[in-house]
Amino acid sequence: MMYYTFPLLIANLFLAGGESVTRDGLRKGISDNETMDMGEDENAVMRDANDVGAVGERASEKQLSWQPAGGANLFDISVDYRGNNIWGTDYDDKVWYRAGRNGTWREMGGNCAQISVSGDNNHLWCVDDKEQIYFRHGKHGRWERKDGSFTHVSVNHNGDAVWAVNSRGEVWFREGRYGSWSKISTNFIAKRLDVSGDGTLIIAVDSDYKNMYYRRGVPGNWISMDGSLYQISIDDEGGNIWGTSRNHEINYRNGIKKNWVVESDKREWVAVSGDGKWVWSVDTNDEVSYRSGYSNDEWKHLSVNETATIG
Repeated sequence: MMYYTFPLLIANLFLAGGESVTRDGLRKGISDNETMDMGEDENAVMRDANDVGAVGERASEKQLSWQPAGGANLFDISVDYRGNNIWGTDYDDKVWYRAGRNGTWREMGGNCAQISVSGDNNHLWCVDDKEQIYFRHGKHGRWERKDGSFTHVSVNHNGDAVWAVNSRGEVWFREGRYGSWSKISTNFIAKRLDVSGDGTLIIAVDSDYKNMYYRRGVPGNWISMDGSLYQISIDDEGGNIWGTSRNHEINYRNGIKKNWVVESDKREWVAVSGDGKWVWSVDTNDEVSYRSGYSNDEWKHLSVNETATIG
């Protein structure tokens, strides 16, 4: 087998004044009848010289700062229950996967503008730039086109609760892969949302990124809450809520009834593992870092001098 090594160039785009509806870069649509798969020989593997420890180990006090995750420049990320499986999309809408802190980034096939992974890592949902929505059964599955037109999606721990937002700001719900979509009434125009792993807490951000709302499952009602965030990430039981603002400030709160704590470090996207012990982030240079839970320690920036090896 022949190997070719070349510098990995992934678009580094700064979105001034907030998010653009479309993202610059090469795009490839997926037809209604097409499925996508990628074998090991087709994966682009990014060498990472900056990994520290193994997922699940208790970090020392020195390690309770943001650690470099090595290599990929991403737009968004999504993390499973224990932080053992990290998924993300870049500005070319490519899908990337990493097996925890000790893994390496792999391009997994598909074209997604935003992605969400279930806590058990068996249910992946994503939307593309054409507002088409897809499902994939775990790392070794194939992307399947599903009905509906959406701009954002979120799935719970076991995959039986999928929440989505469309371009009109409507919120929709379905019971997993084989369910059907039901519209959830709102008195606001939604932009993004997230569902807790147990499916009992949903938090939505409005289209102006000025107001936020939460509800308790499908039967609940939307209740206004404090905060003005760009995106949200909730752990399994809603005890750890993370988000970023339009000014790239990290916000954290220990449950829905607590107050927001604002950090000075700048990040565009954060994702908390279902167990609440690991937090992953994308900074303003689109580089990925992680740390062990909530701490006030400083972030550590990562070097992006990586190469991709294709075999």
